[in-house]
Amino acid sequence: MKKTLLTLCAVVGIASMAMAFSGGPPAGYAGNNGSYCTQCHSSFGLNSGDGMLDLSAMTEYMPGETYSMMVSLSDDGQQRWGFQIAAEDGGGSFAGAFTITDPTNTQLNSGNYVNHTSAGTNAGDPGGNMWSFDWTAPAAGTGPVTFYVAGNAANNNFNNQGDYIYAIEMTVDEAAPALYGLTTTGINTMIPASGGNVTYSIDFFTNVPQSFSNVNYWTTVTLPDGSESNRLAFITTNVPANADIFIPMMAQEIPSFAPAGMYTHNSYLGYFPNAVLMDSFGFEKSANGSNSAPVHGWDASGEWPELTADGESVVDLPTEYALDAAYPNPFNAMTNVSVTLPETANLKLRVTNLLGEEVAILSEGTMTAGQHTFSFDAGDLSSGMYFIHANVPGKMSQVQRVTLVK
Repeated sequence: MKKTLLTLCAVVGIASMAMAFSGGPPAGYAGNNGSYCTQCHSSFGLNSGDGMLDLSAMTEYMPGETYSMMVSLSDDGQQRWGFQIAAEDGGGSFAGAFTITDPTNTQLNSGNYVNHTSAGTNAGDPGGNMWSFDWTAPAAGTGPVTFYVAGNAANNNFNNQGDYIYAIEMTVDEAAPALYGLTTTGINTMIPASGGNVTYSIDFFTNVPQSFSNVNYWTTVTLPDGSESNRLAFITTNVPANADIFIPMMAQEIPSFAPAGMYTHNSYLGYFPNAVLMDSFGFEKSANGSNSAPVHGWDASGEWPELTADGESVVDLPTEYALDAAYPNPFNAMTNVSVTLPETANLKLRVTNLLGEEVAILSEGTMTAGQHTFSFDAGDLSSGMYFIHANVPGKMSQVQRVTLVK
């Protein structure tokens, strides 16, 4: 959203004083406090000309989101341009935060206003002017925000006479929070010719005070030719009221015989086959090929946490230390390994090569009881065998071999 204001004079007088604010007016003349540039540029009444002042605007804002805005000003016969903008909530306090994206033509003023610079007046151009900047919306619960914009369509005669002042206001409502949301984020999205595992995380929430039982989560894959596979993963779960569920790791095998190209992984949530929510991400498979351990199937793996409809987790704490099998293994570039801890412990998880040289540290510090998953990114390492060491002083010392195949 934008507001425009051109040249502002604090003192009416000689031409040199009239030009004092060509580099930006003092704060407080956007109209939010009832003050406008007509106090100095007094030849004509406010909004009495034939020009146009406009602010680009979203119809509503999401708290914390950042929006690009633009103010534009035009008026036939005028040749210099300026603006000022402010944003306030219903209580008259400044709302959100402006960010300068074009420092040549715009600048912050007293932290809460944006206005033109001297270069941003576009002096001598009869075609009007535009200014762009960003605005980050305030926190949830702020309510409607009003943008106040003032613009000066000046005649470039080096004094404050003959200029037209315009002002507009625009109120934007705070968007209601989304009732549901599903986001899938790809982790390993490059699959070699021999096949491998696409891995991803899931973030799901509801903002309703109602629980849902026996909800289905299922997946498909869209192939490079645009066709969609049959159902792959299929999980039935309960969704508690006001749910906030994060699954850090899911996996989908891509076989060696799958064609090369760009794919889309599709996730659905609802009551099969009727989806309420859907999200997707892309991944890529290189040319067909094989190695000593090609992947032959389309198996999907990973679990949602077991939840009752009232939101209580059905989870048993582990009773012993364990370094779980890395997945995938063999792997290309990235594999994931989990460590299970029955109690809070000081865990060091590191990777060495065949010479015993340490090539990566995956964890070093205190971890809480439960299962923790770590990613080993070997993108900069050579093909071969590596060893993952898990150590808790006096409690655990386990080693696992993994094979990197590029």
